[in-house]
Amino acid sequence: MLFALPVSGFYCGLSAYSPFNLIVGGQDAPPGSWPWQVALSIFGSLTCGGSLITDQWVLTAAHCSLFNNNVSAWCCRS
Repeated sequence: MLFALPVSGFYCGLSAYSPFNLIVGGQDAPPGSWPWQVALSIFGSLTCGGSLITDQWVLTAAHCSLFNNNVSAWCCRS
């Protein structure tokens, strides 16, 4: 099956979505309400999220470490 869709108003290489508004209709969670969730950052830049599976181990997605798997560069904040 072959079909065409109109794409007026879109430009090649420009996203219709803001990279800073990834969660639609969400709201801030009170500190401590999800104590097993952590923010992972490299050199101060938020990169991924993760879940605490013990008091010293964080489970995250494999794609989070594709470009930097040097654990000394990572910071974890709950």
